[in-house]
Amino acid sequence: MMMESMLRTPGQSFDRVIVNWPELRVLNARGGLSPWRWAYVNLWLHWVRARTRQLVFVLHNHYAHDTTGRTQQASRALVARARSMADRVIVHAPAIEHWDNRHHYVPHPLYPTAVPDRSADFIESVGPLDDTYLIFGVIAEYKQLHHVLEIWPEQRRLLLAGSAPDASYVARLRALIRQRGLEASVQLLPTFISEAQAAYLLQQCRATLLLHDSEEMIASGSFFHAISYGATVLARARRWYVDIQSEFTAFQTFDDLAALAQRVAADDVARMSPAEVRANAERAFGEAALHDALRAALR
Repeated sequence: MMMESMLRTPGQSFDRVIVNWPELRVLNARGGLSPWRWAYVNLWLHWVRARTRQLVFVLHNHYAHDTTGRTQQASRALVARARSMADRVIVHAPAIEHWDNRHHYVPHPLYPTAVPDRSADFIESVGPLDDTYLIFGVIAEYKQLHHVLEIWPEQRRLLLAGSAPDASYVARLRALIRQRGLEASVQLLPTFISEAQAAYLLQQCRATLLLHDSEEMIASGSFFHAISYGATVLARARRWYVDIQSEFTAFQTFDDLAALAQRVAADDVARMSPAEVRANAERAFGEAALHDALRAALR
């Protein structure tokens, strides 16, 4: 429901309006701050507030992803404003700072799953995966993948798979692999991975590594994507992962990259049963848990 549609019904009021991701509306095509969009979204929020009995804000992030400086500050201010204006704040984290009785934990939903791609060409391209660790997603410098390669144990297999918008960064990673003599153990697959191919990788690899390093993270789409397929997840022990263990414990953590390398080198990462991971995920984050929490939050 954008401002344009509200202009066509100026006298209409609403029992409830649910707002998602307003911080993304302030970005221009280059991912920077658009001052007029920032003003537009602020005006829209105030207009919605004036026309609804209950304003519900879904707090996905404290600021727009991958932003810095003035853009991050502006998107952070917008999120804080929406949060302060709301009658209900839905959060996919069991606890965050400044929690009050307006805040309600609602599980992040699991992802729809696809049938794994078992075509001969794809299986041959990735090779045997039973003892392979997976880093799945966009291959970009902000993920600090070069730091992983700098300390990766040479005797352990690693697959980095995902689209790669920066060819120079891919070249840098390949050079680092050659420099450290990791050609036999580290595979770089810088290409679009379909959902069916991702399903195969997540189910076949020994563990999926999640490297997010933000203490302000509110949930992780990568985490829910992985456990939707029953993958063994090894994640950096930041606040959200520690807190979510009150709801779900079928994953493992590491403190920093040095600790990750030590665990991998020592063969200290147990592969969990995919069926068990999936069953526990369904109990904690499935439709029944989601619906119960939403009913409690919106009553």
